[in-house]
Amino acid sequence: MYLKDMRHTNGHVSSLTSCLWDPSDKNKFITAATDATIRVWDVESSLKQQEVVVVRGAGKSKGNRKLSVTAMGYPMEQDRGKYLVSGHDDGSISIWSTLTTNKVRADINIDHAHSYGSEITSVVVHRDGNRIYSRSNDSTIKLWDIRKLKNNGLGGGGCGAVSVVDGGVVSTYPQTSISLSPNGNKVLVATNDGVIPELVFFDSADLTELYRKRIEIDGNRSGEQYRETGANKSKVSLVKVFWHKKIEQLAVTNSLGNTQIFYNDNKNSNDTAVVKNKGIIQCINKKASTIKDSSKGSATDGGDYGVVGKIITPHALPLFKEESASVSQSARLRKMAKIRKNPVLSAKPEPPVNAGRQGKGGMIGTSETQYIMRSIMKDTSRDEDPRAALLKHAAEAEANPYFIAPAYQKNQPKPVFNEEPIDENVEPQLKRRK
Repeated sequence: MYLKDMRHTNGHVSSLTSCLWDPSDKNKFITAATDATIRVWDVESSLKQQEVVVVRGAGKSKGNRKLSVTAMGYPMEQDRGKYLVSGHDDGSISIWSTLTTNKVRADINIDHAHSYGSEITSVVVHRDGNRIYSRSNDSTIKLWDIRKLKNNGLGGGGCGAVSVVDGGVVSTYPQTSISLSPNGNKVLVATNDGVIPELVFFDSADLTELYRKRIEIDGNRSGEQYRETGANKSKVSLVKVFWHKKIEQLAVTNSLGNTQIFYNDNKNSNDTAVVKNKGIIQCINKKASTIKDSSKGSATDGGDYGVVGKIITPHALPLFKEESASVSQSARLRKMAKIRKNPVLSAKPEPPVNAGRQGKGGMIGTSETQYIMRSIMKDTSRDEDPRAALLKHAAEAEANPYFIAPAYQKNQPKPVFNEEPIDENVEPQLKRRK
């Protein structure tokens, strides 16, 4: 059940092909994969998707089989997030008004939108919400008007494309995309027709070709770039294109794994690509930081790569010096044993004190706190003169008698002392026991 019914899985079970934020809800995003499912996710819940839609073929020739979803697109301005367009690996296109787990069929299916078996690489919805652009690896680009598509569940009959670009837009990678200009007047695609990678601009109204631009890759203006893959050589191709609607700059990726940014530096141009101090232009205008070194120069003038300070090799220290090859193994072991017996050379730590723990076992505790307190609070009573210590309080006791005088205040206000000396014969001294 887990492998057959994709609605019971907690996520995709094969490669993802597309991921989009839901324009109508900033907390949701949509993913598609080759497991023939479209899934709705919430950013607050990462354990399981909210909705799962299993995509199946609608035509009789499809046999109700599952279709891998290879591309998705949303209307971003007019009819924002009102419907979702999906492209499949068999060349068909589907339009979904809602995405729920119980959804069995799409609202509109365009069977054979492109050549059967040709994978849809990109679908884009125009800002007006009515026009849909699709691209396939059959080297075609098609324009569809959603108002002319029939909601017959099968598509095909009476649902032909408004405009078609047949040829001249070679697509060799499964994610080759389409992009619209910020004002929606131009359609931009990347291609590798022949050996020269190009950017091709079309009119968004009828897909009339406006102009082509050859792309320089790694300084080679001819575009004949090759990548070694064993014994084979594959030509460099442009893959993804993106025309940013705010900073109005073009980002183009190629099959070498590089990204190129294009911008218009003509401030008086009437084109939409007006210069703005954002994106790549901000990086170009920013001054390069220099790391200066008094002895080697700086990073910008090529002085020792801008390294600051001295480099000390670890093998220059005595600890890491290697022994001569002429020293035998037994001599090396004897030397190590001798060093081991020396507590200084072997850096032997101080042994623990063998005493009672926390004052237990009939021994004084030897904690660090007790040692510090003993050194701070010393008993100095042996250094004091007892006679001087008593006479220090004699004047105060006579002026303010408190302990003895108040007891005799009533019966013997005047003190009487026994001043007779002690007779030693009457009271002999006690002898110390032997």
